[in-house]
Amino acid sequence: MPIELVPYDDEWPHWFEREAALLRSVMGEAAVRVEHVGSTSIVGMAAKPKLDMVAAVESLEDARRFIAPLLEHGYHYRDDPDVPSRLYFSKSPSSEPVHLSLTEIGSNCWRDQVYFRDYLRVHPEAADEYRRLKESLAEEHADEVVSYCEGKTSLVQRIVEKALKEGA
Repeated sequence: MPIELVPYDDEWPHWFEREAALLRSVMGEAAVRVEHVGSTSIVGMAAKPKLDMVAAVESLEDARRFIAPLLEHGYHYRDDPDVPSRLYFSKSPSSEPVHLSLTEIGSNCWRDQVYFRDYLRVHPEAADEYRRLKESLAEEHADEVVSYCEGKTSLVQRIVEKALKEGA
């Protein structure tokens, strides 16, 4: 499937709100915080039209009880040995694909995604650098999702490190 970046869509925050409401209806207070992360959470950012969400829970082990209910709402669960501090879900194929990470509040998974988003929101030059890199990688690796993602890793890590130094 080719990598397609589309211009920012003002509908994306509403899409997040709908999906977050569904998640809260399933998880109740166990979803301590639900955040819109990834490129669709940055106003003006070109992005793949998919929603990235991270939900903070008190205990990842306790959160496993939500796997079956989320499956009933169209999510698919996948073990992710590369990120053992999260439970990973997706909704796809779908006209509105969603990627959901359940992770403990304060975990590296939580911190990195939220700090990265927050840094880009307040540093337009960093957001622009990220956008340009994404566009270049999408053109260079149009049919290679892994290469596209790996190409962003170094810049993402640098931005997260800056965010941590600044206290996000």
